[in-house]
Amino acid sequence: MTYTFGAGDGDVYLIKTDSSGYLIWSYTYDKSLNDNGIFVTQTSDGGYIIVNYTNTLIKTEALGDTLWTRTYDDFVCITAASITNDGGYIIIGYYNVCDTFGVNYDILAMKIDSLGNVDWISEGPLKPYNFTLSAHPNPFNSAVTITAPAGAEVEVFDVNGRRVKIIPPGPPFTRGEEEDKSPLLRGDLGGLVWQPAASLGSGVYLVRARFEGGETATKRMVYLK
Repeated sequence: MTYTFGAGDGDVYLIKTDSSGYLIWSYTYDKSLNDNGIFVTQTSDGGYIIVNYTNTLIKTEALGDTLWTRTYDDFVCITAASITNDGGYIIIGYYNVCDTFGVNYDILAMKIDSLGNVDWISEGPLKPYNFTLSAHPNPFNSAVTITAPAGAEVEVFDVNGRRVKIIPPGPPFTRGEEEDKSPLLRGDLGGLVWQPAASLGSGVYLVRARFEGGETATKRMVYLK
């Protein structure tokens, strides 16, 4: 899905083959100069969504004919698109940020519907440090302090995927305040202290923090009685 044969410099060229690599069909999308394709994935209706060099998404039907195209100028570069449960798409890429250090790049996420119309766009960069999740000490033998960003829902799972604890998002506990519905209290490290129930055995547990926008962070913990 790069350069074409005689249709222009850098047009998107999509090829469909069978499982043995024999050509079934090919299609050229001659939108503009240097319009190289950089990413393609099949959609639930059998068609394809193509991301190209000019930050344009091309939606095709199963035989490659164009259904719609949309260009998203918020991005410097779109790097991938993923299908959502409602038939729309999540687009990931990066954009320019100008600050005292000059021009930098930050991650940008956009949600579009099945016709390419924008549902929402992230208001700011999705920087990794915003999603930091930690557990200390690790391994632990009686209690572990879990530190997650404010507003995150925290869940703990065993190695079989069974959820053994859930802590809904809410205001942070004050030191010394008791919470009747959970053994999680405010710890000395500014996190939440989990004391496993007596029925839980030693082993590996996973703590997951989930945020309102759907982002998650996961940490492996080792419990030693």
